[in-house]
Amino acid sequence: MSPLFTGRRAWAERHCDTWYVVSALHGLIHPNDIISPYDVTLIGASAAEKRRWASRVLGQFRDRHPSGSGTVEFHAGGDYRAHGLAAGLAADGWIVDNPTEGMGIGTQLAFYAAAR
Repeated sequence: MSPLFTGRRAWAERHCDTWYVVSALHGLIHPNDIISPYDVTLIGASAAEKRRWASRVLGQFRDRHPSGSGTVEFHAGGDYRAHGLAAGLAADGWIVDNPTEGMGIGTQLAFYAAAR
């Protein structure tokens, strides 16, 4: 696992009641789910493919959390929160936050290290 993913996971474990991994292959993954290794990313996917993926993840989230109340924090790259996912959550009534918005990778690593 990358240092950035490790930092993001540690943040989620400390600060969030429930958290998930967003996967280009599987969509929404609970941290206790066991999956086989894979090498799939949204980088290079077309805008239409990213919109379909975001719609799928939004549906998975709605299945698990139909109420639309509370805060959803994104600790993921832009492709994993854009293309309708964050907007769909906000439209459902969720407060959508991205604490590392606009930060480069180095600054994000420092953010997560300082939060430990």
